[in-house]
Amino acid sequence: MRKMKDSGIAWIGEIPEGWETKRLKFICTINPMVNIDDINPETEVSFLPMENIKYGYFVNTIIKNFSEYCSSYNIFNDGDILLAKVTPCFENGNIAIANNLKNCIGFGTSEIFVVRVNNIDNKFLFYYFRNELFRQRAIATMSGTGGLKRISPQFMRDENVLFPPLPEQHRIASYLNAKCAEIDRNMELVRQSMDKLKAYRMSVITEAVTKGLDPDVPMQDSGVPWIGEIPDGWECLRLKFTLTQSLQYGANAAGSAYEENLPRYIRITDIDENGNLKSDNKQSLQTDEAADYLLEDGDVLLARSGATVGKSFLYKKEYGLAAFAGYLIRAKFNSNILLYRYFYHITQSYSYFEWKNYIFVQATIQNIGADKYSNFQLPLPPLAEQHRIASYLDAKCAEIDAIIAQKQALLDKLAAYKKSLIFECVTGKREVAA
Repeated sequence: MRKMKDSGIAWIGEIPEGWETKRLKFICTINPMVNIDDINPETEVSFLPMENIKYGYFVNTIIKNFSEYCSSYNIFNDGDILLAKVTPCFENGNIAIANNLKNCIGFGTSEIFVVRVNNIDNKFLFYYFRNELFRQRAIATMSGTGGLKRISPQFMRDENVLFPPLPEQHRIASYLNAKCAEIDRNMELVRQSMDKLKAYRMSVITEAVTKGLDPDVPMQDSGVPWIGEIPDGWECLRLKFTLTQSLQYGANAAGSAYEENLPRYIRITDIDENGNLKSDNKQSLQTDEAADYLLEDGDVLLARSGATVGKSFLYKKEYGLAAFAGYLIRAKFNSNILLYRYFYHITQSYSYFEWKNYIFVQATIQNIGADKYSNFQLPLPPLAEQHRIASYLDAKCAEIDAIIAQKQALLDKLAAYKKSLIFECVTGKREVAA
């Protein structure tokens, strides 16, 4: 077991003998100055948007002339560490080491720190920036308003960094490169497995809601391109003819801090990618403002714009008293025509997504208002068959979802292991043998 010593810094505590603590400004340069007059305006360079900085690597750099970026963006070179300084990009892990830049020159948003190392392994410092000790201190010192909190350059310059002698830095960086790559490969295999399960789930739903459960039933042309053939005895009906009232937009009001005695305020952001209601960041709506928007068992909410357009949510009474916000549209169904459980499954089908894509082709922005939803054509079997299909899909989807949940738990476990591994190695808690 290695010998330890007091670092002299309360929040760091003991460190291995031979390790040091220094302020960042003594081991690297934050946002180094560059004499742009030395660069030919016609020189091709790489441009990197913030969203293309992904957990240690770049995606889709844009190649343009230096003259287009020289006055407005941060400049960096191969080997520099790029670290997001603004929320939520910092928390999301937008950090990478610049490499393979066109002519070794890159440009990016002013919302990144460019960190150029001096006599320290840039890969070791890259991993140090990813450890929880650093991340938590950085987050705690963020300042700003309007959802744009930032880490200050002063924090970056004055932050004490813990690091070993250079040969040990190289060993730790090489070890973490190999181990993290192995973990990442395993995580990617899990994600691919989850994607296949989700695709299978959607295909099962699509088959059931467009072809029924009897493979031998005679078929007929539905007349709708995104539905195709449907069983004899089925029809295609526009959504508006299955409702007890017109589709309704949600409340145009600001939510307040969540209180159990007030209706929960369901916003587009409260619904996850699987159509489930999130349990964090809840808000409430005052009773008088919520009165016209209170949800009832079996109501289906449809997202009308933004990245989540078309997403659906089935409200159940066990969720408790709730109202819905303006970027959502409520559908209330005539149970003598259409079962809400059957309709909700339709919104999880390939046919529904093909219809969405058809709508987007016709529009300049991705938006589906009540008028378009009202005219959505859906395959409609007799009520008894709707019951059978909905019950079959409830059970089948629950079975698939349980397997997906197991995969997600494994993914979370791998992510937690990777995080703890980085922390232990760059803070001296785990010794990396020579």
